[in-house]
Amino acid sequence: MDDAFRRGRPCGFYGALLGACICGFAARGYFFTGFPWAAPGLIADGMGGVLQLASLIGMPGLTYWLLLWGLLPAFVWGRRSAPYPHNALPVLLLLLLPASWLWGNWRFSQLVYETVPNVSLLLIQPNVSQDDKWRSDNAAPMFEQLIAMSTVGAGAAVPTHVIWPESAVPFLIDESAAGLQRIADALQPGQTLITGAIRREKGVTPESDRFFTSILEINDEGRVEEAYDKWRLVPGGEFLPLARLLEPLGFRKVVSLPESFTAGPGPRSFDLGKAGRAGLLICYEAIFPDRLLERERRPQWLINVTNDGWFGHSVGPYQHLAQVRMRAVEQNISIVRGANTGISAIIDGAGRYVARSELGMETALAGSLPQAGARTLFGTYGLLPTLLACFAASVMLAFSHARPEQR
Repeated sequence: MDDAFRRGRPCGFYGALLGACICGFAARGYFFTGFPWAAPGLIADGMGGVLQLASLIGMPGLTYWLLLWGLLPAFVWGRRSAPYPHNALPVLLLLLLPASWLWGNWRFSQLVYETVPNVSLLLIQPNVSQDDKWRSDNAAPMFEQLIAMSTVGAGAAVPTHVIWPESAVPFLIDESAAGLQRIADALQPGQTLITGAIRREKGVTPESDRFFTSILEINDEGRVEEAYDKWRLVPGGEFLPLARLLEPLGFRKVVSLPESFTAGPGPRSFDLGKAGRAGLLICYEAIFPDRLLERERRPQWLINVTNDGWFGHSVGPYQHLAQVRMRAVEQNISIVRGANTGISAIIDGAGRYVARSELGMETALAGSLPQAGARTLFGTYGLLPTLLACFAASVMLAFSHARPEQR
């Protein structure tokens, strides 16, 4: 590579730039329904102040810049004998890395969030293993465990909002009169339960029933006030892409329903009274940086419910949590995350953990709700500033690397 750089062959470097662009914007987030899990930009979660760049350019932009910063030392070294102007721009771009770290640390120290008055949260992490979660004989004990963990003792502060994880119980809670009455008996006046659930819309025949993975808002009378249906479904898990072609070949989806889940209409919010509007994210939806919020109105906070029992005691839950944390920084909005086996957390708009549970532990995590901060550049304009900045950097680098006749 060093020889190619010295002789002015730009193809390798241009190819690397193109690869960074594709990885940052297309392949991980959009091709084949998109799957931006563990994108390179997520490395910023462990880079201190660099994470705050997400408020400007989001995770796709971080992916581009981190890959570019990784390439620049080799580029500068390969062109070390070139005239001064050829190396000036790459060196300046490389210096943006420590500059970003300093700026991000300053931004982090400046962001202070008041708590929403008269609102308190209780996140229930039952820690039910994936092997036990869908056993029909375990439905009643699981439900009673959730009820017991949600009930505070005499004299203790009563939370205004109780949050259960994704698919909290293995039955259709909104169709169970006894289950809803049990919730009404457990909730105190003014309390609200927000729970992940499987929801059904009945068709003309049982075969035409549609199933959704949802979030339900249930009031203290046991009445379902609102329902949100997950619209970004896991390919191969909750639905099988190109099912007519793949099923004859032996491919099956992971979730054991006779049919695939149905996708909901898109992002929406719950109006939770004094807690304000809450945007909803179910599990997989939290790994996408775009189309996160309702266009018409910005929520004051985000609720993310997830199972994560699929991962067991692996790196998976930590990676998922890091992606949720990045969503908070991108939007400058607090995120409240309820997970079955962990990790549950309350995260403010700067990515600061207000409260956090441990993985694989039964936990009732209490905490206050941080208020939302001002709109970020990424939250206002989405990917447009990111695309412009990355395009400009790529063009300038290509121009500085080209020989005079190529320019």
